[in-house]
Amino acid sequence: MSALSPIALKDVKTGFPDFGALMGHLYNVTCEQAEKDDALAALELAAQFEEGFPKHVMNNLLFGHLTRFLKRGKKLDRALEVMPKALTFAKENPAILHNAACIYARAGKLDRAMQCVLDAKKFKYENMPKLLEDDDLVPLRKRPAFKKLVAAAKRA
Repeated sequence: MSALSPIALKDVKTGFPDFGALMGHLYNVTCEQAEKDDALAALELAAQFEEGFPKHVMNNLLFGHLTRFLKRGKKLDRALEVMPKALTFAKENPAILHNAACIYARAGKLDRAMQCVLDAKKFKYENMPKLLEDDDLVPLRKRPAFKKLVAAAKRA
C-alpha cells in the first residue's frame, strides 16, 4: 500500500470503500513508514474527525501512534497541542502516558511529565521499568516521587 500524503479530509472520508479499508491503510502507513512525515500526516488527518471512529481506534491507532511519532519526530509544539485529547485515552492505553511524559519533559513541563509517570503507575502501565529508565526523563530523576517509583520497581 502506498502511504497517505496530505489529502483533503473529504478524500479520506470518501476515498476508501469502507471504514475497515481506511483503518487498514492507516495501520500499514504507521507500521511501514514509521519515521516518515506521511505517516504522521495520515494520523494527524485521521485525528481531525473522530466521529465515526470506534473508541479503540482513536485510542490505539491514532493517539497511541500519534504521540509516539510526535515524540520521535521532536515536534513538540504539535505534540503539546495533541496531548489533552490523547490523554483522554490514557487510562485504556497507558503507553500514551509514557510518550506524554517524555514530550512534557522535553518541553520543560516537568510537573506535567511527573504526573504522567504517576498516572502510568496508577493505570498499571506494563512497561513501567522502561518508562523509569527513559533518557527523556532524566530531569525527573532527582524528584522524590520519581526516586520512590524507581525504588519500588527495584523491589518488585
